[in-house]
Amino acid sequence: GLIGYTEHGGTLKDVWVKNTPINSADWYVGGVLGRGVMTLSNVHNVGSNVSGHQYTGGLVGEQHRNITGSGATGSVTGTYHTGGLVGNLGDYTVANSFATGNVEALASRHGNGSYVGGLIGKTGSATLTDSYATGNVKGPWDSVGGLIGQSDGGLTLTRVSASGNVNGNRNIGGLVGYAVWGATINNSSYSGSTPRTIDYNGGKADGIAGGLVGYAGQSVNINSSWVGPVTIQSHYQAAGLIGYTQDRAYVNDSYVSNASITGGEGTAGLVGMAKGGTWISRSYAGGSSGTAVTGGNFVGGLAGEMVGAGYIVDSYFAGAVTGSSSYGGLVGLLMPGAYLSNSYYNINASLINGQARLTMGGLYSGQYTAWQASHATLASRSLTITNYFSAADGDSYYSIASNNNV
Repeated sequence: GLIGYTEHGGTLKDVWVKNTPINSADWYVGGVLGRGVMTLSNVHNVGSNVSGHQYTGGLVGEQHRNITGSGATGSVTGTYHTGGLVGNLGDYTVANSFATGNVEALASRHGNGSYVGGLIGKTGSATLTDSYATGNVKGPWDSVGGLIGQSDGGLTLTRVSASGNVNGNRNIGGLVGYAVWGATINNSSYSGSTPRTIDYNGGKADGIAGGLVGYAGQSVNINSSWVGPVTIQSHYQAAGLIGYTQDRAYVNDSYVSNASITGGEGTAGLVGMAKGGTWISRSYAGGSSGTAVTGGNFVGGLAGEMVGAGYIVDSYFAGAVTGSSSYGGLVGLLMPGAYLSNSYYNINASLINGQARLTMGGLYSGQYTAWQASHATLASRSLTITNYFSAADGDSYYSIASNNNV
């Protein structure tokens, strides 16, 4: 680019590179800066395609300071640590920045095509705010994300988005492919004006895909975020928000709409598998066309399995579920310590294996419609028990007054 290497801090400000393609077989290749140890502010690459080896980015190949108000619009091709804006970012922040070009990593003798992101290929403990990526992202191997391929430290995302198609082999996410130390995601999305695709390219048996996060080594906390319309396909775990986490999954006030989700063991509308427990509040998987969830074992409209602890509260599923075993309208497998509360699906409308089946959280159409109409806010919805039962007797037991709509 314009500068090969900087060190000792300082600020690079108000710099623009326009329509100047960069093609190199070296490491640390960027549209403006190869390797930076200085703050970037209002730095832009406009229409310059970038091709490099390892550590390749539309703006900077490797960056070790904060980035604000900057962007890149050219396509990016690399082999390892490849990003639309930054190939590799240390423990820093990115704010009010963007990348719009397509990003692709190619396998090579020196790099296997991992760490590929629409904005950042790989990062440490990072904070991203008010930033986005719109390009398609493709990698032949591990950690491929619409925004970030892999984060190696604590990650906080606030008001960020990605809207390009994502194709990878293992650990694939609409926002983050692999969050090693977990992530907190607030008011963020993976969506587009037409259905997006998160697709597993078939080379690895344990491919995992998620609408926001593919795989996480620690807890994931998602608040007021959404995904859809989208098609998500994987050989292993697949889910609308989180494919798999080794720790806990927290989902609040979030949703997946008009999605088609296909996976293997642990497939769900919101959270595939969370080994430390799953907590879902005031959230749903559905949409005007519904959400279709298809998998093998542990398949649920909202959660594939719930083990150890957790709950689903004030939430619902609308769509269809198809599974071979341990399947349900809300959750595929619910273990002791976890519970459901004020969360339902419509037995008659949301079919399971093509039939109207009663599983945990199922209500027939009359009850479900009454619950849905009781209040516009999920947490305030309720059913009136006296509509279906007579008054309690002296021992506080109820007798069934009518079997209509039960």
